[in-house]
Amino acid sequence: MRNNRFIFHNWSFFQTRWLSLWLGTTFFFFVSLTNFAGIYQFPEYLTESEVMRLRKAQKPYKRMAVLNRIFKSRMKSAVKSQKKDLGLKNKNEVFNRTATVDWEGRNKNNSQRKSFVLWMQEVILCLEEIETNLDGFPVNQALNSWDVDTGLPIYMDYKRYGNSLKKLLNSLNEMNSWLNEIHNELPVSEKKVCSETSEFLTDLTRHIHGIIEVALRKSKLKKNRN
Repeated sequence: MRNNRFIFHNWSFFQTRWLSLWLGTTFFFFVSLTNFAGIYQFPEYLTESEVMRLRKAQKPYKRMAVLNRIFKSRMKSAVKSQKKDLGLKNKNEVFNRTATVDWEGRNKNNSQRKSFVLWMQEVILCLEEIETNLDGFPVNQALNSWDVDTGLPIYMDYKRYGNSLKKLLNSLNEMNSWLNEIHNELPVSEKKVCSETSEFLTDLTRHIHGIIEVALRKSKLKKNRN
């Protein structure tokens, strides 16, 4: 009888240890899901709707499409801000000193709007977010990501990913061309952020070109196998 009780006690002990191990493994798995699927603290400059779209876009080509839309919205805002600043500058040049003071007084509230430099800072944050996601979706190895809703692994669709990167590339080239056009018209304080952004765009576009080539090559190989 003593041996039976001893066996039962040990079996209960191992059951408890097994259950603890299983719970710990499960917890680690779900923590890993949140990390690999890209659920992290999003930058504060993003709107709530943008954050929701990024969270839903877990597949690489969908994520890049959303990031492209966010980048283009910041780019358009920067362009609009710069044109407005240039328009106000030209308008103020025809006023005398007293009239200029009055103009600034009447438009005091407008001065609180986001400046060109601030919009450009958000553009740079967008570029950094794009770069981070590019590194998180390598095309030369299997993805280490899972869908947080289904728990299933996320696979790379090379063709769609390459096409989404081509559209992103068009947006980046458009932004870089515009920066080169306005560079000489900008004051010294704005030229610095303009030059830094242009350099970032050049490096990023070169990097994306390489990724597109690999993605298209992988897509062709996959198609030939099928």
